[in-house]
Amino acid sequence: MSDKYSSDTHRARYELQYVYIPKLVAGVNDGYLPSTALHMVKGWDIWNNYDWEEGFYIDRLQIGSSHTVVFYNFPEPQQIPEALYGAVLIDNATGKAEYYTLEYGLEGAWVLGSKTTTGHYSFGTLDTRERSAFFRWVTGRI
Repeated sequence: MSDKYSSDTHRARYELQYVYIPKLVAGVNDGYLPSTALHMVKGWDIWNNYDWEEGFYIDRLQIGSSHTVVFYNFPEPQQIPEALYGAVLIDNATGKAEYYTLEYGLEGAWVLGSKTTTGHYSFGTLDTRERSAFFRWVTGRI
């Protein structure tokens, strides 16, 4: 763990990954936020104010005409259960969205999870931390 890493940084990462993004997803699913809120740059600056060794970035990927994936690349996890990646899978026909994470787990395991405003769910582990493997797992849920 970096000497610069603090409990405030961990708390900020946790809040971004497991509170802020799930609230955005809930807003999209409840119809009071457009899905563009999941990848708009405005409003995200607050999360770059922390002394993270590297920032995070957001990609928006179209999967044919049926789905969109908003992909979050987070800073390297330093504590359980920080996520390395997050992805929101959006059904373009219904507008419904689901948020998934690849989380740092016990003994270096990479845990597949899902977070809503009402619960945190586990889907087992992924054998690798590769972005492409997580992306395939998420898009396999279509």
